Amino acid sequence: MRVAEAIALRLTDAHIVLGVTGSIATYKAVGLASALVQAGATVDVIMTEAATRMVQPLSFQAITHRPVHVDMFAPWAETDIGHVTLGRQADLLLVAPATANTLAKLALGLADNLLTTTALAARCPVVVAPAMETAMWHHEATQKHVTTLRHRGVTIIEPEAGHLASGAQGVGRLADEKRILATAARLLTPQDLANRHVVVTAGGTREPIDPVRFVSNASSGRMGYALAEAAAQRGARVTLISSVTGLSTPFGVERVPVESAREMHAAVLQAVQEADVLLMAAAVADYRPANVATPEAQERR
Repeated sequence: MRVAEAIALRLTDAHIVLGVTGSIATYKAVGLASALVQAGATVDVIMTEAATRMVQPLSFQAITHRPVHVDMFAPWAETDIGHVTLGRQADLLLVAPATANTLAKLALGLADNLLTTTALAARCPVVVAPAMETAMWHHEATQKHVTTLRHRGVTIIEPEAGHLASGAQGVGRLADEKRILATAARLLTPQDLANRHVVVTAGGTREPIDPVRFVSNASSGRMGYALAEAAAQRGARVTLISSVTGLSTPFGVERVPVESAREMHAAVLQAVQEADVLLMAAAVADYRPANVATPEAQERR
């Protein structure tokens, strides 16, 4: 099972309200909405007025196949009140990207648009993924608002470092889509492995012949990575002992890099001392050379 498939299993049939605010990263929310829909979620998008200056609501409607909500006073069904209905129906409220302005409103409990009123009415988990310039993110006021939201139980996916719209380098980029999806999946998954330590091995080991060549196998490591991701989603502390692969470490997982079977053996013995579960999905080599050739030995020949 691939990591993306493991995430999809936890988003299938989930009702997610995606709040989109007026950041330069607003365009990334279109891809995020698409990923949520592809993972099986029902997605209702709420856009602030500023967000509509960046991306047209039609873009989200075409992807979600559902109306996009902007106006707090737009008519609904006779028995429905927009923000109450969305807040009651949602399994998860995800605000991505969240501007410094919206962070402040959420922290202070202001309710001057459909998104902020829905946030007050919601009784589901709330996830906020900020995106802004570095100075704005590090400003004392912003950090206090983040702390307030965390104390209130809101999950904050901190922005990442990189190239910003201003041309500067720093912290402020919207978190990677995979991080956001993984966080959403975790919050929608029963945490039946909380307070458990799971150790997983993955990938095919490399047994050196000399400093350049080695004996290995075609293991991709996908099975072990999917197991590690699934355990993390269910609340476990996960240690992934992995040989060289082309896979990204699942969000929330500690990866211990190894190459040979001996290295993996030593790492496993160390990790299992405090572990509750050991899942051995690695393709450990059946043989290793009796002697590893060294440059000095090659020269003597």
